[in-house]
Amino acid sequence: MSNPAALGELSLHIRTLHLYRGYLRAIKQLKYSDRNYVHSRVKQEFQRLGQIPTDEDTLGKHLKDGERLLANNLGGLL
Repeated sequence: MSNPAALGELSLHIRTLHLYRGYLRAIKQLKYSDRNYVHSRVKQEFQRLGQIPTDEDTLGKHLKDGERLLANNLGGLL
């Protein structure tokens, strides 16, 4: 990828996707009383990354943006 800014943005979206998928896997395995703890830990990780998606619409936007960036930049790799 020749555009460093696009690469950084794509990396952020990919990390968001991994965090969200990990959150969904973890939350399914926990008792209800533990879910608040996991949710707070995930929020802390998003804060560490410099963003705080708080709802599924925001997370969905990050995933769509990441897919778009990936599709746009794959041409440079081929």
